[in-house]
Amino acid sequence: MKKLLSILLVTVMLLSMLVACQGGDDGKGTTPPKPQTTTAPKQEQTPEGVLELIKDGTVNYTIVYNRNQDEAYTLATRLRNEIKEYLGANIYIRMDTEYDPDETTLEILLGNTNRPESQEALAQTPRLKDYFVGVIGNKYVVAGNNEAMIEKALNFFLSKYVYVNKKGTENGSLIVDAEDNHLGLGSYTLNSLKIAGEDLSKYSIVYAEKGTSGEAFVAYVLQNYFYEKAGLIVPTHDDTVPATDFEILIGDTSRSDPTVGKSKYGAYVDGKKLQLISDGYFGYLDLATYVTTTMFAGKKDVEFKADYSVFESIKSANILKDRTGDFRVMFHNVWMHENVKFGADNGRYEAAVVLGYRPDVVGFNEFVAGWDTTDLVKQLNEAGYVKVEYGDGRISAPIYYNSNTVKLIAAERYPYGSLNTSGGFAAQNADGKWYNKNDNRWSGANFAVFESLTTGEQFGVLNTHLESNTYVPTQQPDEGDPIRAEQVTDVVIPATMEMVQKYNVPIVMGGDFNSVATRIACTLLVDAGFDNARDNAGVKNDYCSCHGYPAYNEVLGSYVGNALPKTNSGYRNSIDQIYTYDASDVLRENTYRTIGDTIIGYISDHCPVILDFSITEPLEEGATK
Repeated sequence: MKKLLSILLVTVMLLSMLVACQGGDDGKGTTPPKPQTTTAPKQEQTPEGVLELIKDGTVNYTIVYNRNQDEAYTLATRLRNEIKEYLGANIYIRMDTEYDPDETTLEILLGNTNRPESQEALAQTPRLKDYFVGVIGNKYVVAGNNEAMIEKALNFFLSKYVYVNKKGTENGSLIVDAEDNHLGLGSYTLNSLKIAGEDLSKYSIVYAEKGTSGEAFVAYVLQNYFYEKAGLIVPTHDDTVPATDFEILIGDTSRSDPTVGKSKYGAYVDGKKLQLISDGYFGYLDLATYVTTTMFAGKKDVEFKADYSVFESIKSANILKDRTGDFRVMFHNVWMHENVKFGADNGRYEAAVVLGYRPDVVGFNEFVAGWDTTDLVKQLNEAGYVKVEYGDGRISAPIYYNSNTVKLIAAERYPYGSLNTSGGFAAQNADGKWYNKNDNRWSGANFAVFESLTTGEQFGVLNTHLESNTYVPTQQPDEGDPIRAEQVTDVVIPATMEMVQKYNVPIVMGGDFNSVATRIACTLLVDAGFDNARDNAGVKNDYCSCHGYPAYNEVLGSYVGNALPKTNSGYRNSIDQIYTYDASDVLRENTYRTIGDTIIGYISDHCPVILDFSITEPLEEGATK
């Protein structure tokens, strides 16, 4: 008898140890027993209309989370720990891919799992700030459209069912009412939007794939507006995607025949579709402002009826819409910090800017490989812009020219620094001079001579990017000055003098100098006879060319905000500049502008700089520009 009692005692102890070990499993270690399933006898003993997730310390359910949501495991672990703390029960957590449940498997579904019950819950919470907590079938579902809402849903569940128990309770119960579901609905600036009686949730935003005036920009600005104000992610794509019955169309798409007056932008309902249209680049800038400040403003519930139509005059009165000289040159650093995601739309936005201002020549900087894969090059080529080739592969400061207005006469390139391409930070030669080991193959002073197709006048363009502080070992402010000074002294100035002697043309030099006009790299240029184009221009603005990085929305997969400088932010802070060298005294700087259009803030952390200039007869002796 004693032997039998001993065997029973050992058996009980082993069972106790197995139960205790459940709480130590992290969902990735020892394989737990198969999740419990319902049986007819148990269902008969359970009060009708309730789910016994935990009964007197006995765990009937398993926590299941979405393995593809970064925070889901953290939240699942938190739920397990709180249940242990307040109910004295050990509950397993599992990924939703670890096993295939059947219709009787008992689970607490946390987040957007692959179970149909989770999908049913999310269908009831289509908006950004909505969440669901409750029973669907025999599952208990805690769901939301994003991590913040999943956490909010979990907090609601814990407060209602777990925290009501005394901390440290042993053998507690977690019993829920199958009819007591909670739908947490957020508050939105735009509560509802209907187009010809149809709800916004049915719609997608479609822009013209061949549009070059900012159509895609308006589309994504509108998508972000709906995301922020209505809590809805409205699918957005170009018109190569098959059409549906419910679309908001931007521009002249393949499934619309839009009409708009000259110098107008507007919107109208066509059947079940809402058409947004404008006349040119500056009109689309106004249209982007209109849809985010006026079109939906002042009402929580908006409906565009079948006869809706509104058109406005374009207000972007920018002097650079019309040329103020014989020629126009633009320089723009199109890249940004490597930690900022490069989006496919950057190139399409940049194309809209270039084609909106129509420079005869444009010099890009930090033109990394990603830019070649965007619509920028494609749209520039289709509009007649041609790249100046130097025969030595990819460079980071290319020059493009408008073959409809000028032709290329000559092109020469002057690389910076040593031919050492082993990588690394800036270094010093044996004689103590600085050079950049990392990027000398791609950077340099890139020169081209152009001739007007109408007048035959010629001019040269030099596009460059001087060294930043990044490659200087200590990376202190302005510690890159010695490198920049050497690049200017050893390459830029001699190259310019050589080109002037060889081609006898005035030269427009621009790019990213990584140095303000008062620092040594720029003062060396002035000392060598270069003129600051802004100082000489008859019309100019006081606007900083460099600004903060644009904001990227991981959920939408696009840029949704910009950090442009304020209107009068100070040219003295600009590192993107234009200089001229005019030995023959025939170049007249008419207009110098740093462009701060809204769209620029979505492209990079630099604004373009533009110079309109003319080539005339030399000034009489003693006259000034």
